[in-house]
Amino acid sequence: MKRVVCFFDTDSLSLFEHVPKVILRSRYDSAHGADATVKIRDGEVQDADIECEFDEVLGKEKIMSCSLTDKDEEKAQIRKANRGKKINKIFSKEQRALLQRAFGELDWETLRPYGPVKAIEVWKKVRMLDGPDLTIERWELLPRSNKPGRTLFEVSAKVPLAREAETSKWITEFVGSAEKGDQESETKTRIVLEHFKGTSTKRRNNKVTVRSR
Repeated sequence: MKRVVCFFDTDSLSLFEHVPKVILRSRYDSAHGADATVKIRDGEVQDADIECEFDEVLGKEKIMSCSLTDKDEEKAQIRKANRGKKINKIFSKEQRALLQRAFGELDWETLRPYGPVKAIEVWKKVRMLDGPDLTIERWELLPRSNKPGRTLFEVSAKVPLAREAETSKWITEFVGSAEKGDQESETKTRIVLEHFKGTSTKRRNNKVTVRSR
């Protein structure tokens, strides 16, 4: 499956640098339509419609990640937002309320798209012997002006919290990672934001993630 993803933030990344972090994202592909998500990282939100889970990048502490996704978006409207036009239109009333609770008042006119990143390759439910089902993603960030291209790989698994330790160990051994201190210290979202913002370094990144419910 191939996917298109775009993030939205201000020029100074005031949403992503906020505490807790706030991530606005659009996404679409040929198989599952289009959706828009408001995600709050490192801050728990209590609401029946909001999905929360622990998100752990190997080598970093796990944090709470809560998100609200509108799965009924139109691709045409998503594409407009990805070009910086009427970004607020792709987020529902409930999503805007969640954003206000976590961040405060936002001037939507200050937002700009970070992306879109196109032709993301996604493999879901990759079954492995004696291990959890994996999701594997390959992101290709194309060169931009004076910034080199970057290739990102993410291997992730969603498991109950009780299986977190064994799953982390299994993925580390499966991917062939070295010590935790050698793992990519940046999250995929930050890498994409900085790539489109104007700061990037030329290197290949491999990231493994364990999400616990």
